[in-house]
Amino acid sequence: MKNFVVFWEVDFFDHDGSEIYLVKEKMSANDLDSLLEQLDEGIENDEFTPEQAIENNFDLGNVNIEYALIEDCDGKVLYEDKDIDRSKAKKTLEL
Repeated sequence: MKNFVVFWEVDFFDHDGSEIYLVKEKMSANDLDSLLEQLDEGIENDEFTPEQAIENNFDLGNVNIEYALIEDCDGKVLYEDKDIDRSKAKKTLEL
């Protein structure tokens, strides 16, 4: 198993882009392809809840999560969703 760091984009979309966060989560998988499959299936089945790292998240309304960036344990970027503008994030938090 290899260790990865997944950066989730957590977007409370009722706020027109003013409540977007990045949440770091450590994960393990056999390889990057296995991790991507795990993430895709987990999102589809509501298995991930990175919004839990955000204080008062229930008060912020409806949420959308996407994995924005994946790094290896040394900080090397292995995957980046170019459609996500990480500079819009209010804060980066950790699970």
